[in-house]
Amino acid sequence: MKGMKKKSICLTMMGMMVVGASLSVAEAGTAPDHSGHGAAATQAATGGGNDTTTGRKILYYKDPMGLPDTSPTPKKDSMGMDYIPVYENEVPK
Repeated sequence: MKGMKKKSICLTMMGMMVVGASLSVAEAGTAPDHSGHGAAATQAATGGGNDTTTGRKILYYKDPMGLPDTSPTPKKDSMGMDYIPVYENEVPK
């Protein structure tokens, strides 16, 4: 009985590994497409300058994590997050 139980457990684990490997291979070539999301994508499509949804003037883009990095054009940080637009009336004095 003990030998049969071990064999059953081993077969179950092997089956789970095969299914997991199959899913990993199937998803390997399907990266998510983020090209149409976020403020940076909107501004990249319109060329920057003015926000087409609000009509406000964008001065620059700031790092989404609060780091002191800015950009004159829309871009993403090292984690793929869109930089945040800073508008003319939002500049701290």
